[in-house]
Amino acid sequence: MNNIYNVIILAFVDSFNVNGVPQLSLDGCHGQDCSGLGPQIRSCQNNGKTIMLSTGGASGSYKLTSTNYAKQVAKHVWNMFLNGKGEKRPFGNGIVLDGIDFDIEKGAKQANGYWVTLINELRKLMKADKSKHYYLSGAPQCPFPDEWFGPGPHTAISDADLDFISIQFYNNGCGIQAFFGIQILGGGTFNFGQWSNAVTKANKKMKILLGIPASKLAGRGYQSAQNVTKIVRKIKRTANFAGIMMWDAGDAKWNNNYGQQIRRSCLS
Repeated sequence: MNNIYNVIILAFVDSFNVNGVPQLSLDGCHGQDCSGLGPQIRSCQNNGKTIMLSTGGASGSYKLTSTNYAKQVAKHVWNMFLNGKGEKRPFGNGIVLDGIDFDIEKGAKQANGYWVTLINELRKLMKADKSKHYYLSGAPQCPFPDEWFGPGPHTAISDADLDFISIQFYNNGCGIQAFFGIQILGGGTFNFGQWSNAVTKANKKMKILLGIPASKLAGRGYQSAQNVTKIVRKIKRTANFAGIMMWDAGDAKWNNNYGQQIRRSCLS
């Protein structure tokens, strides 16, 4: 069993139908039948891995149109992927994921409050289930504040009950390359400190992961494991820093086991 990752996030639910039913778009699996992944998910969980499912992404049609629709989506997500009943379960019966992640990168700003509703509805269902511990997370991009996550009024960081956020410090001028003075995409500064302070004010319990690209093909601003370690040594004493997120595990594997390089380097 792979000892590099503690949390594995499957991506993505990239659309909802007219009734709010989630549609999967995973590598090699689309729609609502991904039962082939069920045994792998169970094996990972049995070996102590946290398995979550991400909603959103850069493409797809996952917009929310009303508070009631957001509540509908929450109920379907609970019944299909968490510990609910009464609906088809894409990963197979008995497969209960450990949480839901939100990677919102499109949609009208006025819909931000609907995402807050969705997240908080899921939290209510999770708290009522005493059989296991669940997680809710988000993946804002590093330009501050994030257009969809905030922080700010009616945004997920300020008003939703998230456990952690994996900030995407790539594909933007404020990415990890800016720590070394490298300017891309119009330039910018590495702003982890700004994010940390803002998250502390919004929710002292919320943790932050440093999101990085796992290869040059995975995202702009890629840095070597040695350079990432320099960043981690600078920010690791930040109270809400909780680790590193890599996009994605496949790229990391083919990039000379970049995940193992990061783990070994950062723990040295």
